[in-house]
Amino acid sequence: RESGFTFHHKLFGNHHVADHVGTSAAGAGVMTKKEIIAGLKVQCQEIDNQQAELEERKKVFLKIIEGLEADEVPVKASANVAATG
Repeated sequence: RESGFTFHHKLFGNHHVADHVGTSAAGAGVMTKKEIIAGLKVQCQEIDNQQAELEERKKVFLKIIEGLEADEVPVKASANVAATG
């Protein structure tokens, strides 16, 4: 017989509750080992998806930075010419 594990339901999900909200008086339900494994696998998949999204956003930011830095070069060159001339 599998022993029952008790985990808080918020471990398996993206739950954000305001700081002033208290905890429920009801205890967390009992989960089987298979349910825990399935829940953890879902969490891992969600983390992988978020990681991929963050990598894409990072690429966009890096392209923006490159573009902004490339725009700085002609401005600095023309400012130097005006300052020395």
